[in-house]
Amino acid sequence: MFERIIKIITYMISQLNEESSFLDIDVEELKGLGYTQSEISTAFSWLVERVDVTRDKEVSDPALVDSSSFRILHEGELGLFTHEAWGRVVNLHSIGLLTNHDIEKIIERSIISGQFKIGIDKLSSMISDILSATDNQSDPFIRTALNGNDTIH
Repeated sequence: MFERIIKIITYMISQLNEESSFLDIDVEELKGLGYTQSEISTAFSWLVERVDVTRDKEVSDPALVDSSSFRILHEGELGLFTHEAWGRVVNLHSIGLLTNHDIEKIIERSIISGQFKIGIDKLSSMISDILSATDNQSDPFIRTALNGNDTIH
């Protein structure tokens, strides 16, 4: 399910790059693409949460968040991804969905998996896992996005 949410988030970020506000995002177009209201709401929640968390968070290594720098693959890493998959990583980094730290996690997972020429499907699964992981378990005030069937009491 989270892979569909990532697609919505990617759409929203590209819209935010063109528009000035969350209010300008065309939700009706997302519904027309077959996404449910629950998926759209979860994507909004996740995106707003991530923006708020990263804005207030101090990072020990600024190179991991600096979007002006980008990780170049080492000669031994070039065979890990298809050109299309690595292009997706570059695209998601350029729109701000992936940080340099996230890219390092993707590369590490790829090396550990022992697979070569990882395609879009496997990459999307990795990105979903990384972005949905709660690395902030030590901080009890970090909330997580609701799933489609969760309720608030």
